[in-house]
Amino acid sequence: MTRNEQLNELFGRWKASLGDGSNYFTPDGIIDEVEFDKQNLRVLFLGKEANDLNGGGWDFRIEWAKDPNWRHARQVKKWAAGILDDFPPFEEITTSKVNHLRRVACMNVKKIPGGASSLVADVERDVRVHSSFIREQVAIIDPDVIIGGLSWWHLWPLILGNEPERRLVENLWVFRLGRAKVIDFHHPSSRFPHAMLYAHLSRVMSSPAFKAL
Repeated sequence: MTRNEQLNELFGRWKASLGDGSNYFTPDGIIDEVEFDKQNLRVLFLGKEANDLNGGGWDFRIEWAKDPNWRHARQVKKWAAGILDDFPPFEEITTSKVNHLRRVACMNVKKIPGGASSLVADVERDVRVHSSFIREQVAIIDPDVIIGGLSWWHLWPLILGNEPERRLVENLWVFRLGRAKVIDFHHPSSRFPHAMLYAHLSRVMSSPAFKAL
């Protein structure tokens, strides 16, 4: 089975656990498995939930393959290009016509969409109930690097099942999830300037402490 076939099998079980909420289930993961497998680093962007209140039922992988012009997607695309292409000048990234989303994986821990501003209680409840599914999805994707945009630190121990051994690098927490190196980073829809976030991510990725993690 391909990784996306494995994900689809997992999503079938995940949806079945939701009962009446299954119609709103929004799959995600590896956007283009061929492109993903070509990369020297397998990168996973881990978020909270899709912004589609009272919607859902569509597939993130299909939508992001179309190169959507959403603020969230534009930011992830820049970060993906930076990580995978050794952080070229930000000006080059902003003018690139390449859909770098096809080179990475993206997943939300909560599969039923919420609103523009996530509610911590809703996300936490889903993480507590579905942590084993979340870990299984991460294991299938098998990333080398995870860029977390969860906003709330306490979600990480709920996902992992324990408190990770973490260290500060450039004022951000980094740790291991299995063999993957994790950066607890800003949410892609953060209002900080894009160039500043791009530079911050570059400093973390290039730091000796992160490389030695």
